[in-house]
Amino acid sequence: MAIYIRKYAIILLIGFLLCWGILGIRYSWLNDDLGKPLTSSKSSQLISHIEQFGTQSGQGNLLGIQPWMEPTDYRDGLTFRNKLAGYLKTARDSNLIIPNKTIVILPEYLGTWLVAMNEPTRVYTASTIQEAMTAMVIQHPIPFWQTYRAAPKASVIKRSTPYSP
Repeated sequence: MAIYIRKYAIILLIGFLLCWGILGIRYSWLNDDLGKPLTSSKSSQLISHIEQFGTQSGQGNLLGIQPWMEPTDYRDGLTFRNKLAGYLKTARDSNLIIPNKTIVILPEYLGTWLVAMNEPTRVYTASTIQEAMTAMVIQHPIPFWQTYRAAPKASVIKRSTPYSP
């Protein structure tokens, strides 16, 4: 009886050490460049091209801004906010904003990549979207698996789309 208990204890210990090692490898892979600061380029906040139509009458205006966003700008809400604040400050310093009379227009999908907010460093330093998505899936395996299982099958999607042949 004691031999069986010892045998199971050894198997359990090996299993525990394997799980611990896998988690350690996963952590080090996701956070392998923690020492590198992720900074946004300040030069990308400069407005390089300004077009003005009409004359300034002081009655109000529309201001369209096409910001240059980098992956690190979506790291967290504060970084995103500071990047946009830099553009607005540059516009204000250029007298393009009339207080309480200017409507600022930004691109429709500007905040789409905020889905990557608070993800590991590897997501922001990835060279391709596929690599970034893989890092996100590895970071959140259980929610990914639940969503994957609940997603409709490809055959159901193909039949339900009105534009498919």
